[in-house]
Amino acid sequence: MNSLSLALWAVPKGPSQNETVEAQNVPVEGEKRQLHINIWNIYEHHAIDIGLILPKSLFSNKQLNFFVPFNAKPDDFEDLSGKMKESDHKYLKAIFNRFFPVHPCEKNKRFCCVALEENTRFCLVPIEIEKVPFPELDGTVFTLSPVAFPECENSINYYVRFRIKSERIKSYYLHSKKESSRFKNITERVEILDVGYNVPRILPTNIEKHLQKDQQIPLDVIQFFYICPTSYKLEITKKEMTNMRSVEAGFWNDYFPHLSELDVKKDVALAYHRKTIPERGARLTHFSFLIKSSYQDFQKFKVVILFLSGCLISFALSYLAAALYNKWPLVVPPARETTQEAAKNNAITN
Repeated sequence: MNSLSLALWAVPKGPSQNETVEAQNVPVEGEKRQLHINIWNIYEHHAIDIGLILPKSLFSNKQLNFFVPFNAKPDDFEDLSGKMKESDHKYLKAIFNRFFPVHPCEKNKRFCCVALEENTRFCLVPIEIEKVPFPELDGTVFTLSPVAFPECENSINYYVRFRIKSERIKSYYLHSKKESSRFKNITERVEILDVGYNVPRILPTNIEKHLQKDQQIPLDVIQFFYICPTSYKLEITKKEMTNMRSVEAGFWNDYFPHLSELDVKKDVALAYHRKTIPERGARLTHFSFLIKSSYQDFQKFKVVILFLSGCLISFALSYLAAALYNKWPLVVPPARETTQEAAKNNAITN
């Protein structure tokens, strides 16, 4: 089974910035290291949202590389910082599910600062994405470069958020119908998606090498969301979900336009959430999740084929019954009278 394998690592910009993973595990007051992964699966519309809260020093001293396992084009990436600031930052507040003060950063109103806790602040910034040439790689590596570092002087962390849109994403779903009856195969489909982040066994060898050179970025929290319609039934997951909630109808349509295709009277979207935190004194470097879901796939052409097949079978059975009846009739028909017998019967009658 193909795995939707993602990877993130940091390449030092200078020899003095080459620190080990153990050194990065030393906590610094006010620093946050969080990864948010959102998988969208809305009626064959697939996308991946990535959110990162990382220290400014990490962006300044290192080049952040991100890997996706398919050939992506520049048009497949969308910076979501603009959507985060729409309508008084309603999406930014909804994503973190809290009310917090949001104000323009000093010198530039394109950016905004957020105080998560008393000693923790992050600056929401746009990013520039540039493809990195990797020879003989089945996938794409690109750099994440926040725009205008000096503009967030009072923030310790940067927050970037972007979306990856590609038809190739749905090819990483394994479709199965083996567990259904022959009749259900016509209307039911089973999907399995294996999502991995920095998991060596499912990454290309030349990407795995970078994760072995102390270039991983240890994290404090990994937030994973799988968003799909309520008509999709989640059957099995590798880990239990932390919680689930509905995606408010209408509220998120500007953030993910394909949500407007849902008939709110019959179906809404659900967000299944998994929060992963490390053990005390440690940090996270990898993550994996397996999702198995089933849904009713009512396709008109399948119904038409089923109807025509039934008509053809009925016609064949009728034809076969008629042929058998003519060869071996169940009631013997009366014998025809000869001319002499008919004349004799008429004479007796007269």
